[in-house]
Amino acid sequence: MSTNNEVSSPPDGQLSLTTVSIKLPSFWTDFLEVWFLQAEAQFAIKGVTTSLTKFHHCVAALPQDVATRLIDLIHNPTSDPYATLRTRLIQMYTLSNFQRYQALQSIPVLTDQRPSELMDKMLVLLPEDEKPGFFFLGMFMDRLPADIRSHLLTESIADPRRMATRADELWTVCGKELMPSMQFSSQDYRPIEDVSLVSRKLQNQVLF
Repeated sequence: MSTNNEVSSPPDGQLSLTTVSIKLPSFWTDFLEVWFLQAEAQFAIKGVTTSLTKFHHCVAALPQDVATRLIDLIHNPTSDPYATLRTRLIQMYTLSNFQRYQALQSIPVLTDQRPSELMDKMLVLLPEDEKPGFFFLGMFMDRLPADIRSHLLTESIADPRRMATRADELWTVCGKELMPSMQFSSQDYRPIEDVSLVSRKLQNQVLF
């Protein structure tokens, strides 16, 4: 039996959008999966569960150029509009494997970032089914200052996170000792020879 002090709450689907205060992060196309994880966290905190309500919040956060490309879905939402919107956006902005490869190749040498930040950026570019091997770890070390790299080469570390943590320790603990010699020269960073040739070969193969 209900009392006068009890206030019944309508299900989420019947809530006016104005009664649910949600501020989604600014929409960004790089690593879109992370944007959706942040949106889902907001929905969980506010108790938003219905697909249509999630859809409306996401649409409201889209910039004009992105929303224009989804005008058909916005005008005519499907039976599960949030899932459809999420799938469409991921298809539109997820990098292909070759684009991930190019992005990894274009990451510059380490300057004012910690090695672990560099590693995070590199790991997020790996395809989900790809494990970081010796080539990946070599790309990471190739972007470190020569002194830190020489220290790491004396240690057997195969796990990328452990290697980044160790590099952070060298960056911090040995900073005063290493800083005078951490100026980069053209020999400090040597990318793979003839990357353009590798890229052309990859483009001519149906790998992805």
